[in-house]
Amino acid sequence: MNIKVISTVPTNGSNEVQNLTFGGVPSGTSTFRLIVNGLATGIITWSATNATLLANIQAALDALIGATNSVAASVSLASGLGVASITFQNLFGVQLQQPITVQNNLGGTGTLTAAQTTPGVTASYRNAVTGQLIINNVVSPPATYQNISTNTFNPNWVAYPDTSNLP
Repeated sequence: MNIKVISTVPTNGSNEVQNLTFGGVPSGTSTFRLIVNGLATGIITWSATNATLLANIQAALDALIGATNSVAASVSLASGLGVASITFQNLFGVQLQQPITVQNNLGGTGTLTAAQTTPGVTASYRNAVTGQLIINNVVSPPATYQNISTNTFNPNWVAYPDTSNLP
């Protein structure tokens, strides 16, 4: 078993979440783009059908940053208006370099804004395998932590309950 010796308490990571708020009354062929870390998605078509709108957002993000790095979901969408969230995960799970910005081409009086709701936090010792142990030898007695996450990009460190049987 590979055990790392450290001098700090490990930090659990968290995925970044940003919300998109759709308002007003979009009309005609309403479109928009999302700017993620300075890169623009393809044109995204707005839809009054929530599932279609979310699928359009997801497809654009998948094309831009990869198929497993974000999840678009409804927070309070009704007929394509309200709030949708984007959770950035895996390679993009930690804090983005820049907040999402939008290029709004929603027709009529349609509005679109983006806001960060949960900042991403980089976990200590990313790429640690499930079960990895680390020991903080600065405290007395030494504290041991184990990664219980199956996502190597975002380890979840918990206090290891019993260090008496460690190799």
